[in-house]
Amino acid sequence: MLQRWLGLLTIQALKAAGASGVLVVELSEERRNLARKIFADVILNPAEVDAVQEIKRLTNDLGVEVSFDAAGVEPTLNANFKKVSILKGNQQNG
Repeated sequence: MLQRWLGLLTIQALKAAGASGVLVVELSEERRNLARKIFADVILNPAEVDAVQEIKRLTNDLGVEVSFDAAGVEPTLNANFKKVSILKGNQQNG
């Protein structure tokens, strides 16, 4: 049962910590609506858009700095790797 709400709890924790640009990719309409109520900055429905491509567009091809996966299934884990910015890694190494 916690897994169902883990993503929403993560959003709340990020916002409470002062994070900006919190982007949510959620298939469930119910959880998308809840994400709006707890002030996620961008909410994507992966049934309507290619989330990876949309995130690239929104971030000028930089990707995100941090990605959390609350579903714990292989397709979402693989998509997370594609969303995370490689720019940060390059800055830290050079």
